[in-house]
Amino acid sequence: MLQRALKSARHWATVLLSRESRRHAKVGPLTNWREKRDFQIRFLRDQGLRPDQSLLDVGCGTLRGGIPIIDYLEGERYTGVEARPEVLDDARAELREHHLEDKRPTLVAHGDLATLDLQQRFDVIWAFAVLIHMSDDVLDGALDFVRRHLAEGGAFFGNITTEERSDKSWEGFPDVARPISFYEERARAHGLAVENLGPMRAFGHPAGHGADQQMLRFTLPSG
Repeated sequence: MLQRALKSARHWATVLLSRESRRHAKVGPLTNWREKRDFQIRFLRDQGLRPDQSLLDVGCGTLRGGIPIIDYLEGERYTGVEARPEVLDDARAELREHHLEDKRPTLVAHGDLATLDLQQRFDVIWAFAVLIHMSDDVLDGALDFVRRHLAEGGAFFGNITTEERSDKSWEGFPDVARPISFYEERARAHGLAVENLGPMRAFGHPAGHGADQQMLRFTLPSG
């Protein structure tokens, strides 16, 4: 009887792990998945994010980074935007499994930031591993979106790939490298200032994929 119970428990643990792995794979490689989750909330807190502030997560996916952020923020302070509606179904499952539905985050399925108006400004806008998956025209729409939704004194953070390599694709999205000067030019065109904070490894990102990507901070120019 005990042997049968243990076998059943192992079976369902394997099923659950497989389901979680499939869900997690929708936002990137499973390698260092948890470390990348932990990095996001740690970075944002180190940059001054407070529980009473509002945060907009662009490309929130299955809430890999969103779960600890929602847990940290006060209720109704988190908004996530995702281009793939089916991925938000997994995000809602994550919310239920982590018992965070009472935080009442807002999750929005929308594939074109250029046409999206949330009728709110946010203290922090966050785009982890998102700008690198935007074509030039989509990036322009995203920066215009940021300008329209960033609160005065707020900041938009996004990591980028700068090393020279052949452009690739991931999950139907481009996977592009651009020089920092390109982002500086496009930021100015959209009324934003931008600062390169340095490689993500300097902020505790795990070694390996993404560690040498640069973290940018966009702000609204004062005055």
